[in-house]
Amino acid sequence: MVTRVVICAFACVLAWSEAAGFNDAEFCTYAEEMARVINANSPDKIGDGLTLDGALVTCASKLFEFRKRADSVMQLGWRKERKRMWSQVVCKDPFLEASRNGWMIAEAVSFADGQQVVTYASCD
Repeated sequence: MVTRVVICAFACVLAWSEAAGFNDAEFCTYAEEMARVINANSPDKIGDGLTLDGALVTCASKLFEFRKRADSVMQLGWRKERKRMWSQVVCKDPFLEASRNGWMIAEAVSFADGQQVVTYASCD
């Protein structure tokens, strides 16, 4: 719940900057603050069998990674479906503008069997 509030607040803060154009340094600052809040409130149960374990922002690489943990093993066809779902979630402001400006918005999920899958949003 806290994570959803942080994301909404983050979107509102960035909305005013869109009129002036995208600014990498400004997005980086807000992304780092968002990651700080997420990490302070992690772990956070975000769905049935899915926990948000934290976030990582690497401004030099233009990477924002959400780290999650699943209580199950990866099912057949999960990757393709998850990429579609992840892109639908991420390809909205403020992440849409960041993606259009070279930022990679990723979801790294660790499964109960030790397998880890990183999914990058595709906002084409």
